[in-house]
Amino acid sequence: MRKFTTLLGALAMLLALGSSANAGYWEVTYDLAGSVATTNSPGGALTDPVTGKWRFQFDSASAAAPAPYTGARMIAGTQHITLSQVVTSITLTLTGESDTKLLPAAGGQPNTLAGATLNAFTVDSSTNSGYNHCYGPFCALAGFTVGASVPIPLTVPPVSFPVPKLVFTGANAGDGSKFTSTTKTDVVGPNTNIQTVYKGTEVSRYYITGAVPALGGGALAGLAAFLLIGGMSTLALRNRR
Repeated sequence: MRKFTTLLGALAMLLALGSSANAGYWEVTYDLAGSVATTNSPGGALTDPVTGKWRFQFDSASAAAPAPYTGARMIAGTQHITLSQVVTSITLTLTGESDTKLLPAAGGQPNTLAGATLNAFTVDSSTNSGYNHCYGPFCALAGFTVGASVPIPLTVPPVSFPVPKLVFTGANAGDGSKFTSTTKTDVVGPNTNIQTVYKGTEVSRYYITGAVPALGGGALAGLAAFLLIGGMSTLALRNRR
């Protein structure tokens, strides 16, 4: 009888596992089209486009469970900035471009949610290509090399990349709406900074179940039958004795 009771207990545990071990996350990709970077220098303030894609994971009990989600991680990101700034022929002309790859920690960079807000956090990044040209008397004052292309190495050690707070248009972060960031400020010269505002539009999402897969109805039925037959056989042999 003890073996039979043990087998029934194992069956109950497997049934519970099959019904509850399907928690996972949404993997969502956002297109950064509409994002802008404004260079503030002695020559004035000019705005250039920022493009790229950022990818996040939002923890959710199931694909059917609505937001708010229980957690968030950035798992990848890229951005491209094109500089094409002409204030006047005698002040500042700046052209160039750069590509940056974000390097989250293994498994993603954890972040916290607060309603419609994905809070600010920091991730590593590397610049894998880029250059700039600057012409005019304000170049040196702004911290740029005058009249020469300044190449950015194809590979550089990871550096900190502050990701600003992302505010979604919906009631909850990650719920399928768009986001706009708070302003991210980077100082690039003694009298120059670049202020970036990121905008994201969801372009894809898919749900990934948790690491422990849920058992389907057929598998659960088969296990139940196996355990019950085994238990009954054990009990029958015991009764013969």
